[in-house]
Amino acid sequence: MTAGCPFPKEYPVASILELTDSNFDSEMIKVDRTAVAFFYYPGDTPCSVVAPTIQQLADEYSGSVVFGQYDCKANSTAAQNYAIKAYPVVLYFKSTQQKGRTLGVCAQTVYEKAIDNL
Repeated sequence: MTAGCPFPKEYPVASILELTDSNFDSEMIKVDRTAVAFFYYPGDTPCSVVAPTIQQLADEYSGSVVFGQYDCKANSTAAQNYAIKAYPVVLYFKSTQQKGRTLGVCAQTVYEKAIDNL
């Protein structure tokens, strides 16, 4: 894994945006398509378990869903705004509004169902 990033080297993260406090709204909220934000804490084992699934989803939904990862150690404003208190958390946005959330390690089908139901 690269420093601060939960994604193993075998999963390139080019299709996942690096979210920060300064770009969170413009990349996740103000987009014209569905957006998925992965909130993680570097070094957290459950986050490292979920990361490959998020990468697979980003590849699967490429072109129709925007994916971003938010490092909760390096940033805090968006995490506070969305009451992120445990990791990992995945938030789902559509039409400028948060439409759902999953907490913890889930099967890929759980994330797919959340996205498909938006």
